[in-house]
Amino acid sequence: MNEAWMIGPLLVQQAWLYVIAAFAAGFLYLHWVSPVDDKTVREEVFSLFLYALLVLFFGSILTQWNVTMADPLAAAVYPPGTGEIMLAVGVFVVLVFNFQGNTALLLQGTSYVLFVSTAVYAFLAPPAGIQTAGFTHPAGLYIMAVSLFFLVLLHTYKQGAAFLVLWGLSMAAAHQATVVTTFFLTPAADYVYVVISAGALAGYWQQRRKAT
Repeated sequence: MNEAWMIGPLLVQQAWLYVIAAFAAGFLYLHWVSPVDDKTVREEVFSLFLYALLVLFFGSILTQWNVTMADPLAAAVYPPGTGEIMLAVGVFVVLVFNFQGNTALLLQGTSYVLFVSTAVYAFLAPPAGIQTAGFTHPAGLYIMAVSLFFLVLLHTYKQGAAFLVLWGLSMAAAHQATVVTTFFLTPAADYVYVVISAGALAGYWQQRRKAT
């Protein structure tokens, strides 16, 4: 996980390549495999993840305000954590509420990308599992199983918002078997997937509100 490769003049951490590969797989799946064929929705899903990732990695400017006041550049490169994830979830919810198109389809597309990306990343970089009575839990396998299970349900029932809520809660349970709770590369508090689930619940409420 901590290995780094030289690509020209750049030093690239192997874990970053895993993240890129995971999200590439998620968006390729959305485009070529998922039933979401609305180009506008697919582009909006990409924008949602782009904005959320930008907030995740630069949100420390707001969450680490004391550092920002002393050294803005240091705050900009401050490692993200739970606060930045919560801020990214908040931005995601605001964007979903402001989306003028089919919210149900938007959340369905978001779910496809997130489920596939999470499963691929857990396969490429499985987290360390805790030990119980001498047994080391295969935490990466648990995370893959949860994501693939909801991916199958999503293909079957097309309920993106509802399954995103349940996926978040299930991921919170699965991460009880990990040594450190993470959201991809980002270490986080144990409750972070509950926060993600709450954000998805807000999206579900908006979906229902627009449908009535």
